[in-house]
Amino acid sequence: MLITLSVWALVIVYWQVTIYVPSNQDLLSFLVVAPAVLFLFVMVVNKVSLSILQPKEPSGMATSNADTALQQHSETSLATGRDWHLPLVFSQIVTLHGESVSDLISAVDEKSTKFELDEELVNAEGFPFITARIADLDAEKTFEDFEEWAIKYRPTEAESISWLAEDKRTLHLLYTVFSGLLREVLSNDYIAELLASYLDNNKLPIPNIYLVNSVPDDWSSAKRALLDDWLRSEITRQHWPEDRVLSNALKHDGLNAWQVLDAINESVHQSGKLGIYLVTAAQSYLGERTFAEYEAAGKLLTSQNKSGLVYGEASAGVVVVDEQLAAKFEDLPIIQLHRAAVRRRDKSADASGKIASTLLEEVIKDALVVAKVDAESIKTMAADTDSRVSRVTELFSAISGFLTEVDADKSTLKLQDSCGMVGVAAGLSSLIYAIDKVIADEAPALWVSNTDGFDRCALVLNLPIKTQLEQGEPS
Repeated sequence: MLITLSVWALVIVYWQVTIYVPSNQDLLSFLVVAPAVLFLFVMVVNKVSLSILQPKEPSGMATSNADTALQQHSETSLATGRDWHLPLVFSQIVTLHGESVSDLISAVDEKSTKFELDEELVNAEGFPFITARIADLDAEKTFEDFEEWAIKYRPTEAESISWLAEDKRTLHLLYTVFSGLLREVLSNDYIAELLASYLDNNKLPIPNIYLVNSVPDDWSSAKRALLDDWLRSEITRQHWPEDRVLSNALKHDGLNAWQVLDAINESVHQSGKLGIYLVTAAQSYLGERTFAEYEAAGKLLTSQNKSGLVYGEASAGVVVVDEQLAAKFEDLPIIQLHRAAVRRRDKSADASGKIASTLLEEVIKDALVVAKVDAESIKTMAADTDSRVSRVTELFSAISGFLTEVDADKSTLKLQDSCGMVGVAAGLSSLIYAIDKVIADEAPALWVSNTDGFDRCALVLNLPIKTQLEQGEPS
């Protein structure tokens, strides 16, 4: 429009100065054609100028962009890895009911999971709380050994970090399962021979040992690091090379067991981080400060608060290896852990209203599809479920929906209903129950998580396909 008006103004002024009377052809040429030609000319000049001024892409840039996009797509596809699985070779557990999974199974079967008044933890009036305390823990002895090491090798941290009673019990519980798993690994014939050969000739290959420890959320990073250093020193004291003992970045503090195990699955298969993973989790709530805070928040089960929960302590751990190493453990009942199926609720399960089991049922179906297992093959379900009515109802509704072979009363573990609230230890503890059932029943088992307000997870544990074929079972 500006170009047209400019041309018209110039032509009209020229005609007035020269006292020229334009013909019809002049009007068409100067007032219509000329502005249009000038407009086109300006557009062409602008386009050419931009083409000249714009920097050219280096040769092969288009191909590089395409390769990057393809790589990203490939990584996304790999991340799904639905056919990946993890071999589990050893496990350890400590709960209210004992230091073996058979103790837990017996307590669940016999329904002897009642909690007691705890004389060591009392309220302001002197009345004891109900807890799920593990009796006869020698937490002070373990802490003395730890403190002696810390003062010698980490004096600055030893002086600056404080430890509550519940922290010391957590440390003891975690060390109990860690040391048990380490003994299992180092006493294995293949690993023992491997280490002996390496000590004779340190040029021979030896696998990495990765530490993946889960402790309470409120532990500081300095406290976590000090624990990791101590556990690493325990491994190197057994002559395992220091550069082959790593604190893995896959911490699952505050997360559920399925999240760390799935992350390890991806680490092994996608990143090629092969080796031995010592995965442990422990938590104790049994300390005066924690109980004072929880009482004030209305979380504890008391005579005045019937909707509260019973808090306790537990620890659990598993040894995960890559498939190449698993082949060397032929004399062990190796368990195959499939990828986790996960979904998230739109509304928190802690909000008011009835909790439908539809989402949990869908997650279970997803897990069965991932593992290529029929619902009729599942005989046992282990869950981190606690005693809240919403969680128990959701779990049993999902079972009755389509898991017809699972006896909700006799073949289902509600870990935190049976052992009290055990925090970050709940996932691995219930998983170990499922591991034992797979070995005993020679059949797949289902592990479920529905403690969280939003996340719902399920995964299948099974015997390896090779073992199934040897037993004449369908693959």
